[in-house]
Amino acid sequence: MNIVANQSEFLKKLKQLQQEFVNSLSVRIEKIKEHEQIFHQDWQNTEKLQQLFIDIHTLAGSGETFGFKNLSQVAKKLENEIRASLTNKKFLTLTQCQKIHLTFLELESQLNTIISSYDNETSYLIANENLSIIEKIQHEEKIITNRHIILVEDDKILAKNIAEQIQTLGYKVSILYNTEHLYLALKKEIFCALIIDIMLPEGNTAGIEAIKKIREKDNSFFDNVPIIFISSRTDIEARLATVKAGGNAYLVKPLDIGNLIEWVDKLLNHHSEEAYYVLIVDDDKEIAQHHALILENAGISTHICNDPLQILAFMENRSPDIILMDLYMPNCNGSELASMIRQIDAYVAIPIIYLSTENSCKLKLQALLQGGDNFFIKPILPQTLISIVNYQAQRFRKLRALMIKDGLTNLYNHRYIKEFIKNECARAQRDNTKISLAMFDVDYFKQVNDTYGHATGDLVLKTLSRFLEGSVRKTDLVGRYGGEEFVVIFPNTSIEMAAKLCEKLRIDFEKILHFAKKNNFQVTFSCGIASYPNYSNAQLLSDKADEALYISKSKGRNQVTII
Repeated sequence: MNIVANQSEFLKKLKQLQQEFVNSLSVRIEKIKEHEQIFHQDWQNTEKLQQLFIDIHTLAGSGETFGFKNLSQVAKKLENEIRASLTNKKFLTLTQCQKIHLTFLELESQLNTIISSYDNETSYLIANENLSIIEKIQHEEKIITNRHIILVEDDKILAKNIAEQIQTLGYKVSILYNTEHLYLALKKEIFCALIIDIMLPEGNTAGIEAIKKIREKDNSFFDNVPIIFISSRTDIEARLATVKAGGNAYLVKPLDIGNLIEWVDKLLNHHSEEAYYVLIVDDDKEIAQHHALILENAGISTHICNDPLQILAFMENRSPDIILMDLYMPNCNGSELASMIRQIDAYVAIPIIYLSTENSCKLKLQALLQGGDNFFIKPILPQTLISIVNYQAQRFRKLRALMIKDGLTNLYNHRYIKEFIKNECARAQRDNTKISLAMFDVDYFKQVNDTYGHATGDLVLKTLSRFLEGSVRKTDLVGRYGGEEFVVIFPNTSIEMAAKLCEKLRIDFEKILHFAKKNNFQVTFSCGIASYPNYSNAQLLSDKADEALYISKSKGRNQVTII
């Protein structure tokens, strides 16, 4: 993924794409001329007519996207004339051929005008049309992906303790001991959440009053940012006052950090998982690159496939969250491609969205019935494209999560983990790399359940799962193997490096305080690690990691063992 960092770079890339589009027009016009000449020499050749139709369709879709509305209008006119001839399935009359020829001459005139009049000023105006939209999306994405929390707490020891525990779960925390500089801190840096005590040195409701004053100055600070109030007060008056101030959550001290982080994740609809991945299938290179640029600026990862016959090769390397597909392409159309994809079990649920200039309700319905999920007309506005992709990809991941995620912890379940280990071993064998597999088991977990109850035990498991997810590397995969047992798969990692990482996890997790029945307590875990190719297949690798875990537990628990 390549998120463009600033205005000038985005403008530069967009203008470059527009220039490439204009540069391609000379080649496009010669290709269309060639097809049209052949067609007129043999004007009853429907195969040549179909090829001419695809070329014109491509031009109709890309013209307005790059700011040339008149070009698209003429191309659509010609496209409709050719479509009518193809739909009738009859030989064209001389009058119909002459009409197509005259519209073609009009299109050629439009192309020549663009080629001769395009300059930097034209490109600058076109590039700026959607820039404000992109900037807004970028700003919202920065808030969503930012992991910076501001904590306002006057008890320095408590503030430091809260910050340390939150930071073990993958966040950055800035501490303020009063509200004096809160407004300046909010203006200085983008943050994802605000945690603030009600009672501060300035007064018993200073936290609430500070939020009210900031909202009066600039309410936009909290458009996408949750406010979590904390306090030792349990009365309804305090709770109601925080709601009136715009608070999103109210947590009573002493704080259960696991519960706090769960609230942060829930309020942020946490985006800790990797960016959505979109496969763009379009033979028009410039329009595909344009869509990719728009999506990547919104933090969405993309890959372009210009040859529809290569789509399965792309999907074998990485299965997308969504497929954007043109309807008309050489060798096969989008409907046929969608039907083929739907025949493969692993891809049956992936959303397929058509982007095309096709406006025939009958043809659009046919395309949807053959495997598509939605249909949008080119050109498509940037904010519409981004909204569609985010919605469809998020829905797909939620549906997939029901099948492969554990209900309590939202980690990958036992079945998915076993399949993943198998696939990673095959990949490591192919690439001649290493894999380390670590198994974790919560120490004395039955005692936690017996002492504090199963609800508290569940919170401990959720805290550990959140801790592991927030502490490992992006390339590592965390799962719940069953009960209180968890796994982390470390691709391309030696057993020595994995042991070092797991030892840090062990030390950091022991610092986290859990609360129940007005008491706080700490929990530890034992860990066992095995590696590939020391153990040559997925089953043996899992068995040996489990054996190493048993050794850790038999030696007294709260330790890491490699085997």
